Amino acid sequence: MRGGKLKHQITIQQKNKINNAIGASDITWSSFATNIRANVMPIGSKEFFAQDQEKSTISHKIFIRHINGVTADMRAVMGSRVFEFTSPPINVDEANKELVIMAKERV
Repeated sequence: MRGGKLKHQITIQQKNKINNAIGASDITWSSFATNIRANVMPIGSKEFFAQDQEKSTISHKIFIRHINGVTADMRAVMGSRVFEFTSPPINVDEANKELVIMAKERV
């Protein structure tokens, strides 16, 4: 992977479940890896109607250098934008050099 293509900076966050005072689970997010250089590429979009509101989902491919421990239940944050991972990361050529992450951004 050429470093020049990694023009974005993201933070990868992991989900934490915490039981609140009434015993229900609250979800919080904490940083797993920060200041990660990435290439965030839009690959398509889909519009749908839910409860009388129009919503859009934009699909992206996120390319990063290999990081151990990245899983499908994480997300990436780039500024105010949040990308939910939609599948496990792909270890390109099983070489532990590059990950491709499929993600969706709700707008």
